[in-house]
Amino acid sequence: MGSNDWEVALVNQWVQFAHWEITRYSKALLYPIFGFFEYNSAEGAKALAEIKEWLKNLDKHLDGNDFIVGDSYTIADLEVFYALRGYFQLIFTEDVRKGFANLTVWFTKLAANQHIVNSYGRTLLCKVAQPYPKPSSGLVNHFFYIFLYIIVIKDFPLFFFFIKSISKSIGIEFEN
Repeated sequence: MGSNDWEVALVNQWVQFAHWEITRYSKALLYPIFGFFEYNSAEGAKALAEIKEWLKNLDKHLDGNDFIVGDSYTIADLEVFYALRGYFQLIFTEDVRKGFANLTVWFTKLAANQHIVNSYGRTLLCKVAQPYPKPSSGLVNHFFYIFLYIIVIKDFPLFFFFIKSISKSIGIEFEN
């Protein structure tokens, strides 16, 4: 979680960054790929432009840093990695990633970490952005909300256990 109070605060800040400034664009950019929502090109273009602006800040922060906070991996690295993984796999082609050289180096190092590979599986970087299919019926949105309910409400302890297990495997300990 960080080696001192300042680093703990920074870790919390970057975890919040992952949740509020990266994942909020999933509805417009990632979920339509899976058919959860119909793709809205205006909303998608706006979301892509906004997330790129946020990632410029992260890229600047990573200039000269191997880790998001401190001198080793923290939960901030894991949270940001997980939040970005879908974008790097499905949307951010090499041309897009060139604009975030420091971020891409950090991401690929973390993706190659054996503990991450064992926990998340292999992360392949996007070569061609995935197309946005049209949902087959209006029921798709209902399935998405049921999925969210099961993951977030019903199995949150399982999700937390998963994150905790990954953290422990790379040397991050949670305080009880």
